[in-house]
Amino acid sequence: MKKSGIYHFRVAIYDSETGKAGAAAKFLETPKFEKQRLWISNLTLNEIPTKKQKETLNKSSLYSNTTNRKFALPTYLSYRSVIYNAKKSGEGQTDVEVQTRLILDNRIVRETPFVKLTTADQKDPNRIDLAGAIRLDKDLAPGNYIFQLIVRDGLTKKKFQIATQWVDFELTR
Repeated sequence: MKKSGIYHFRVAIYDSETGKAGAAAKFLETPKFEKQRLWISNLTLNEIPTKKQKETLNKSSLYSNTTNRKFALPTYLSYRSVIYNAKKSGEGQTDVEVQTRLILDNRIVRETPFVKLTTADQKDPNRIDLAGAIRLDKDLAPGNYIFQLIVRDGLTKKKFQIATQWVDFELTR
């Protein structure tokens, strides 16, 4: 990308063997990295297969589709993201905390407390890989949800301490 900003990506694909076609579009925002502010990449959600599902998987289904965000309850979802530009102390340590929220109809239905992120095993301190999992039980109502990730950097100025990212998905029975 030549400049930071908002970009609209579109892709279309045609499978000549099956005659099927598909398309997708997404707006992506690229940060102004030169400003060295806390930033979170886009979130991806994947369903974690159960033992029973793993037994029936064939090699072609080992790769998950992150664009189809429709999941049947109960399920486990994994999420991934990257945190950029976390500040480091004089000893090279970070002070990054992560919180997750599950939102339905503008109402928080699940929320974790802020948890300190261990970054000692990260190769690049300017790019922190983040992965986690959430359990979605039968007690949740079917509907359109938002999964929100909130990152707080304790070493950054108060004004720039928080970064957030979200992804929407649907839960069914």
